[in-house]
Amino acid sequence: MSKNKRICTLLAKAGHKVAGSKDEQARWIMEHYEDDEIKDYTFTTLASIQDIINENSLIEDLVSLPQKRIISLDYDYKRFPINEHDTAPHKDVNQFMKYRQSADYLKRLKQRASIDAVDYKYQRALQNVRKTGSNKAFCVRHIIRGVVHKVEPFGDLRKSYPAIAFTLREFGVSLSQVKHAKSARFTPFMIQDTAGNRSHIRKILKALGYPKTNSNYAEFLELLLHKRISNPEVVSYLD
Repeated sequence: MSKNKRICTLLAKAGHKVAGSKDEQARWIMEHYEDDEIKDYTFTTLASIQDIINENSLIEDLVSLPQKRIISLDYDYKRFPINEHDTAPHKDVNQFMKYRQSADYLKRLKQRASIDAVDYKYQRALQNVRKTGSNKAFCVRHIIRGVVHKVEPFGDLRKSYPAIAFTLREFGVSLSQVKHAKSARFTPFMIQDTAGNRSHIRKILKALGYPKTNSNYAEFLELLLHKRISNPEVVSYLD
């Protein structure tokens, strides 16, 4: 916006066809930029020549046609995000394709393709880690693997597999799940850093008998949580 005339002099619309003046279009874009999930919008376009001359088309003249598309205002990932503001060229075509595929996957689920969400999906794909079931079940699965493989800071819990399954019965854990965890690979940094997941992790650790120190299980969270691009050094251990 110009400070003097208070009008929008240059507007990047990211391929969206928005009605109204530049100021109205700018307000529409800024409003939807803050959306928590992807929404649809409608607009009109003129029929194409191909539509008119197509024998199977019902369109016989140059008319306005309604269109419906998703609102997509997220970064296109043509370059690799280093942090919240900076990017660099992708290492290779494979990285480029995986980042774009991760973003497209989230969009199909009507989720915003933020740099943290896309990087989390990309890192899981890179490690071949599938996210099945609920967030709580995903947390349980990774913690059990850490326990049975005695990964630090889990150490040796000195519990038998039946005892572990019984201890975690409130989380829906069966003996077969605990036995399967031994043959499964433990991969660090695979749990998304959210308040809900941090709460799940702490409850599971408490149930297993790990003492809650002044750091509020910080060493476990450091191992389990995915490091966000936007603020890799900031993990809420004391919330």
